[in-house]
Amino acid sequence: MFLIFRHNILAFRHLNILAAVLVLLSAVAALLLIVYKKAEKFTIFFLVLAVLTSSVSLYALQQFVGFTNHINSTSNYSEYSISVVVLKDSEINNVTQLDTVTGPTETDNDNIQKLLADIKTSQSKDLTVENATSYLAAYKSLLSGEAKAIILNSVFENIIEAEYPDYASKIKKIYTKKLTKEVAAPKVSKNKAFNIYVSGIDTYGPISSVSRSDVNILMTVNRDTKKSFLLQRLVIPMFRLRMEEIIKRTN
Repeated sequence: MFLIFRHNILAFRHLNILAAVLVLLSAVAALLLIVYKKAEKFTIFFLVLAVLTSSVSLYALQQFVGFTNHINSTSNYSEYSISVVVLKDSEINNVTQLDTVTGPTETDNDNIQKLLADIKTSQSKDLTVENATSYLAAYKSLLSGEAKAIILNSVFENIIEAEYPDYASKIKKIYTKKLTKEVAAPKVSKNKAFNIYVSGIDTYGPISSVSRSDVNILMTVNRDTKKSFLLQRLVIPMFRLRMEEIIKRTN
């Protein structure tokens, strides 16, 4: 029962309270049967059944809690990658062959600097970045020959794919760094209404990955009325490969 109340299992329609009452009544009934020595065979059968039921229930609860903890273990961070990209037929196969790369430093400078720092550490190469207005603009400059190499964040690849469906077949990644970003959920009072944003994407990978979102549901839960409202097919072009819960206070 401790696990049920601690993890809010069966915490709807007062089922957790009902389960606790049934367990308590069963314990009282068993105690009375033992004290007054009534129906000994039934008492033995009842106690054996109670022990078996408790053991199976405890095992099932532990497995369920462990399973949910495993799922939630990566729910507090996002995972993506940032790469140095050249044309597929380019003779450049290593970042040490480059002196400059093109990337949107004004919009994604933090991630770009992390990539450059990693290259400097692992390859002893200090690259200069020529600014582009966006990753799409950088890709276009690569196709036109204005840039020999560009920086590409995996989160924004879907934007390029929307305009150039075959873009992946025209490029090769010569250096990639995986990055993670912590996702902090705001605190909310237990008595307040809250929103849950559920997002599904059109790709595959670990739950912590990030990509374009093509199925979106915004669910508002009212704890006072015990009702929820679903709003589907929001126009949100990208982010969240995984099902991410964003809870915030609502008016």
